[in-house]
Amino acid sequence: MRSSRRVLTTAASVVALGATVVVGGLPSAVATAAPVLVPVTLTAGTTAGTPNGSQWHFHNGANAQCLSNNSGFAIEEADLDGLSDARPGTGAAVLTGGMMLFDPDPTPLTGLYFEPNDTVDVVGDELTTSTAPLGPLNVSLQHRTMQDANRLRSTYTFANPSDAPVTHHYEMRSNLGSGPSTGVRGTSSGDTTWAPADRWLVTSDAAASAQLGGAALTTALYGPGAGVLAPSTVSFSCAGPDPDPHQGHQVTGWDVTVPAHASRSLVFFSELHDTNEGAVTAAASTYDPTTFTTSPIFSDLSAAEKSGILNWDLQPAPSTAFHAVVPYRVLDSRSAVGGWGAQKLGPGETRSLSVAGTGGVGGMPVSATAVVLNVTATEGTNGSFVTVFPAGAARAAPSNLNFAPYETIPNLATTALGAGGALSVYNAVGSVHLIADVVGYFDDGAVPGSLFNGITPTRVLDSRGPVGGWNGAKLGPGASRDLVVRGGTTGVPGTATAVVMNVTATDGSAGSFLRVWPKGAAPPITSNVNFGAGQTIANLVTVQVGAADAVSILNAAGATHVVADITGYFDPSAGGGRFHPIEPLRILESRPPAPKGIVGPLGPGVAKSLLVAGATPTIPANATGVILNVTVTGGTTGSLLKVYPDGAAPPASSTVNFGAGQTIPNLTMLSLPPNGKLALLNQLGTVHVIGDAAGYFAAT
Repeated sequence: MRSSRRVLTTAASVVALGATVVVGGLPSAVATAAPVLVPVTLTAGTTAGTPNGSQWHFHNGANAQCLSNNSGFAIEEADLDGLSDARPGTGAAVLTGGMMLFDPDPTPLTGLYFEPNDTVDVVGDELTTSTAPLGPLNVSLQHRTMQDANRLRSTYTFANPSDAPVTHHYEMRSNLGSGPSTGVRGTSSGDTTWAPADRWLVTSDAAASAQLGGAALTTALYGPGAGVLAPSTVSFSCAGPDPDPHQGHQVTGWDVTVPAHASRSLVFFSELHDTNEGAVTAAASTYDPTTFTTSPIFSDLSAAEKSGILNWDLQPAPSTAFHAVVPYRVLDSRSAVGGWGAQKLGPGETRSLSVAGTGGVGGMPVSATAVVLNVTATEGTNGSFVTVFPAGAARAAPSNLNFAPYETIPNLATTALGAGGALSVYNAVGSVHLIADVVGYFDDGAVPGSLFNGITPTRVLDSRGPVGGWNGAKLGPGASRDLVVRGGTTGVPGTATAVVMNVTATDGSAGSFLRVWPKGAAPPITSNVNFGAGQTIANLVTVQVGAADAVSILNAAGATHVVADITGYFDPSAGGGRFHPIEPLRILESRPPAPKGIVGPLGPGVAKSLLVAGATPTIPANATGVILNVTVTGGTTGSLLKVYPDGAAPPASSTVNFGAGQTIPNLTMLSLPPNGKLALLNQLGTVHVIGDAAGYFAAT
C-alpha cells in the first residue's frame, strides 16, 4: 500500500473515513498463516472481488457531501450473496451504512478519500486501508463482511503518535436512506425518533414494511454499558447539494480520547433485512445484550483488539467477589521465581507474568479475573517507574511504582488479568529487579466471596503509644507481634474476611522490611513495607484476618515503630461494593500545563476536594469506593498527605509520607461519600499530587 495515500473509505449509502477515527491498529482477523494481499488500484467504477465472494464497488467521490476535498473515491457497495438494496436488480447490498467520518475543526470541513490510482488491500472478506493523519491522530479503516448475516463491520482505528493523551472531536455523517420517504422504523429506545441515547436504529424507504426495492437498513452505533463512548451530539446540519432530498442525512459527534503512543477504535455495524419488523427484532437480539464477550460479531477479535474499542463493552463481566489468600510470591527476578531467569527488567522493556492458577491449594484459581499483589522494586540502576497492566492490552500512561536509583520500595497494585490470566510489567528507564507477592484476587462471583466496605480511616496501632497495645515498644529484629483488626473499636465487623490498612514503618534503627499475614498461618516469604534506617514510609496492605481476629506483623532487622490505619474491609454480607476494574485513568494531576481535578500544588493545612464518582464516564456516579494510586512529587519540605472521604474530619492517619523533592506513590482503597468526592490534606510546605484510578466499587 502507498504510505502517501490519504485515507477515507465510505459507502454510497456512503461510509467515508475522514477525520480522526479509524482502526488502523486492528490487525486482520483472517485466520490464514500467510494472507495474500490483493492490491486494488482505484479508478472510476472499480470492482474488487475476493475468493470468499465479496464484491467491493467504488465510485467517484466528487459529489461527496460535507467535505471540502471532494475528489477521489469511496466504497459504494459491498455485494453479499446478491441481496438487493433500494435499487431492484442491481444485485448489490449497500452495507457501509452511509457513515462518513470527518474532522469538523477546519473550515470548510475536511475528510479524506482515496486518491485516483491509490490502492487498498483485500484479504478474504476484509478490506483494509493504509493509515493517514486526520486531525491530531492517525486513522485507518477496516471493513469486514459477515455474509451469513448480511452484515458489515466497519472499524475506525485512531493512533496517537504523541507523548501525551489526545482528545479530539470527530463527526460522522449518516445517510440513512435514499429518498423523501425515508424514515426511522425502530430504535433501541422502542420509538421511531433518533436521539443520542439510541444505540441502534432501523431505517427504510417504506413505512409499513420494506418492499421490493426498499430494504430495511440497521445502523448500530454503540453498545450498552455505563463506560462505553456514545455520541456527544446529534444534528441535522449536513443536508448536501444532492437534488434528491435524502431525508436521512444526519450527523453524530464523537469525542475520541487516545492515550499517548496508543490506539483506540470505533466500531459500527450495518445490516440489511427484508422487512422493518425483521430488522428491529434482529437488532434487539444482536445489539442489546449486556455482554458481548462471546458474541459472534466480535468473536474473531483478540483480547487486545477488544480492549481498545471505545463504543462497545467487550470486557468480561465485572470482577465482583474478593478472596484473600495467605501471601505468596509469584515473582522474584533475582531468582527463578516467576520465570524471568534471574534477569533485571531493562529500559523500555515489557515482560509477561503468569498469575492465574498459581499458589497451589489456597492460591489463585484459573478463573480469577483480577489480582491484588504487592510489587517491590530493588537494585534499580536509575530513577524510573514500573507499570503493571493486563497482558495483551495496551499499556496505559499511569505508573504503579516510582523509585530512585538502588532504592527498595513497594506498592500495592490491583490489576485486571489479561490474556491467559497473565500480567504485563513495564520498566521505563535503566534496569531493575522486581518482586511480586499475591495477597488476594477477584473473580466473577461464581464462588462466594467478599465485597468491599470502606470506612473513615481508623488507627488501630501506633507502637509509639498505647493504641494497639504495644505500649511504646519498638518491634525488634526477627520479632513478630499480633494485632487485633476485627471487632471491638476497629470499626470492622466480626464477619469480615480481610482488612485493608495503611501500614507505616518509622524511626527504624536499620534498613529492614515488615511482613503482615493472617495470625495462625505459617509466616510467608513475602514483604509488605521496605524501609531504610530512620525512614518513615507507608504502604497499603490487604490481608486476610486470622485466628483471634488478628494479623501478625514481623520486622526483619533492627527495631522500628509501626503504625496501622484501617481504611476498609471485605465482608461476604450484603451491602458491600462489587469491584469493577478499569484501564488505569488519571483523574488528578495538579501540575501544569494541563492540570485536572485540582489545579496547582497543595499548600499546608488546607484540604482540597477531588470529584471521583461521576467525574468521568469510566467511574459512574453510583460508585461507592475507589482504588486510587496517589503519587506526590515536588514537595518543598518533608511532609505527609492525608486522603480520606470528603466531609469527614481529617483522620489521624496519613496516606503518603515524603521528603523534600521526593516522588513516591501509595495505593489507596477508600469509600466515597454521597457527593462522590475525596479530600486531600497536605501538612507542611507545598506539593504536587497525581491520582490514577485502577477501579471502583459499586453496589451493582
